[in-house]
Amino acid sequence: MLKKALVTGSAVGIGKAIAIDLASKGFDVAFHYNRSEEAAKQASEEAATHGVKAIALQADITKPEQAKLLVENAAAQLGGLSVVV
Repeated sequence: MLKKALVTGSAVGIGKAIAIDLASKGFDVAFHYNRSEEAAKQASEEAATHGVKAIALQADITKPEQAKLLVENAAAQLGGLSVVV
């Protein structure tokens, strides 16, 4: 099974907790943020300690074209996606 996830709003709060949990279960994770760049980078660094690939991607997902690009970029950088939260 492909273990690649994109978690929206994952720089802080419940989104971050979900993304870190997925990383602890062996998922490569794309952390999405809109304005919380530093928090997203720190969260992705924390996830990487689980031995997975973790990246931070910015997008304003209230704009359809940015949401589409977010999914495309996450899939390209992680080698596919199996989970989107």
